[in-house]
Amino acid sequence: TFFDPPHWCRDASNLQIDMDEYENNDQIYGSSSDKRYGDCKLLLDAYGTTADNEENEQLYPNSGAMWLTIDQSRFVEMTCVCFISLYLGFAFANDGFVPHLF
Repeated sequence: TFFDPPHWCRDASNLQIDMDEYENNDQIYGSSSDKRYGDCKLLLDAYGTTADNEENEQLYPNSGAMWLTIDQSRFVEMTCVCFISLYLGFAFANDGFVPHLF
């Protein structure tokens, strides 16, 4: 998840985390451009008490750098899926559409 927001936090508004220090969305996101990252910005910047009772620790340790927005990430994923699907289709066609040769 160095380049893009992780799948599990893209639309994670139903996750329950303690956000007492984050009362205002402007504090969380900093600017409106950061809202393109969905709930990931909120979750990946969250601090609190960890499972081993250490206070004020980062709850989801990460690199802190997301280079792609959610929309850009989905575009890259779909482009890769289409490319791989086309490759597999051509490979299957090259074998004469015979399953046991593929």
